[in-house]
Amino acid sequence: MIMETKYVHLHSEGRHLGDDHDLWTTGFYDPEGKWHPESDHSTEEEATERARYLNGGNDSSEVERLQAEVKELKELLMDYASSDANMMAPNGSTRIRTAAILKRLTE
Repeated sequence: MIMETKYVHLHSEGRHLGDDHDLWTTGFYDPEGKWHPESDHSTEEEATERARYLNGGNDSSEVERLQAEVKELKELLMDYASSDANMMAPNGSTRIRTAAILKRLTE
């Protein structure tokens, strides 16, 4: 039987344990219950993000970067679609294709 590894995080060091600083560790427990640390983090949010990534989830910072890139490209296409150069293009199909792109972007 194949068991899937499930990464979690725990508060491994911290003021509640008498330490000077907080430390969050991401890792997993094997079937026998032994802890296998993977990485240490200074905040719970960083440890949570790492566990999410290791469990196959999206890295939210990468998702945000890609969303910003899509937004920028959309704005560039919209600027082009409404530009004088595009409207004056001699090839009517270029204007039609650009109009179709603009329509999809604004839906």
